[in-house]
Amino acid sequence: MRSAAAMVSAPTEVVEITGARHDLGSKTLDVARLAVDAALRLSAGQIA
Repeated sequence: MRSAAAMVSAPTEVVEITGARHDLGSKTLDVARLAVDAALRLSAGQIA
């Protein structure tokens, strides 16, 4: 996944969802919050 993301010519971040099910659901992690946090970092230019 990381090597595929590295081929994207725009800023990217791989968000690891440990123990996620096929629908990306998690009983222990707030998946939506992780995704939004990553998007906010991207929009703020904090990810290269």
